[in-house]
Amino acid sequence: MRPQRHLHELLRKGSLAVTTTNPPVSSESLPSGSTKPPAAQIRTVVLRWPGTPIIALFGAVLVVCTVLRPAFLTAPSLSGFLSIFAPTICLAIGVSFVMLVGSIDLSIGPMMGFANILTVLLGSVGWQLFSAGPSGAAASCSTEGVCTQGLPFGVAATLAIVVTAIFGLLNGILVAVVRLQPLLATLASGFVATGLGLWFFPKPGGRVSPDAVGNYGAPHLLSLPLVAIATIVVVSLVLSKSPLGVLMRAVGSDRTRAYSARIRVSWVTIAAFTTSGVFAGIAGVLFTLSVASADPTVGVTFTLNAIAGAVLGGAALKGGRAEPIGPLFGAATLGLVGVLIDALDIPTYYQQLASGIVIVLALASTARTAQRRKV
Repeated sequence: MRPQRHLHELLRKGSLAVTTTNPPVSSESLPSGSTKPPAAQIRTVVLRWPGTPIIALFGAVLVVCTVLRPAFLTAPSLSGFLSIFAPTICLAIGVSFVMLVGSIDLSIGPMMGFANILTVLLGSVGWQLFSAGPSGAAASCSTEGVCTQGLPFGVAATLAIVVTAIFGLLNGILVAVVRLQPLLATLASGFVATGLGLWFFPKPGGRVSPDAVGNYGAPHLLSLPLVAIATIVVVSLVLSKSPLGVLMRAVGSDRTRAYSARIRVSWVTIAAFTTSGVFAGIAGVLFTLSVASADPTVGVTFTLNAIAGAVLGGAALKGGRAEPIGPLFGAATLGLVGVLIDALDIPTYYQQLASGIVIVLALASTARTAQRRKV
């Protein structure tokens, strides 16, 4: 019997417990003689969905931001917000696939930074990167007349995403085949990516051709960042509902039973880390479009915000539960908290404290909702 068919048979018979992100509630699942009205059924589904607390928090923070800064809901302001936080949203969605299989990826930020550097270098000096060497290429990248001899931006971005996908693949091999702890393996690979980034580009700088950036972040509602985020979410939803997504959820829910169901756990884990690497590369390209330069020092901050956004969005650290919509709102909420702190004129040295308090409160709300679902 094929592994996927065997998996679905076990799921149908109840032999393999899989925690779904949106448990269906139908009339068949209600007790006999139940007269629960449709509104009550909808309320049950909403309360059981892991993303409900973060969407409520997102709405509350958005209202406060709008009251304090009425201009925030204008097209230029929203477009700028999306262009700045699109990389974090992309990373949060990407790392949620790794969390879905019960692992963690601390290298997503450094991979994003390395993709940013490769995109700038290849788009500025092209194949001279390999003849002049990393340091020479970085110097040339900041020189007028030389930085226009690179590859087309689309080609440079694609190559950068391929490199981060390979990074993710190697992470998956270290975790699934070599059997290293995900925390240590991805922390080490993150150091490697950061070191390579600093070797290629010792300090922030470089430039991207204005023609490559184009109208990214233009002050209108249907801006490219919004289109990019929407595309990422749609692709993520399709992937999470695909057979591979079902297998990821099964592995994260109960790895032992997944082995019993003849699921190729190692391959599924490798696929999850590779997916995270691809999303890190896409985030690096979005970051490049936003700042139009290279910065090798941004990795750690993006890693923490992305993981926090995924957890706030309902992704379970123990695995088995994650979906793209929750991390999207989780990362966006963290961005709104930054806007709110700025609107309140809170001193810089208190901003991290305020952000941490908000994250703790949101996590507590998420945990309480999870306990309510179990009851």
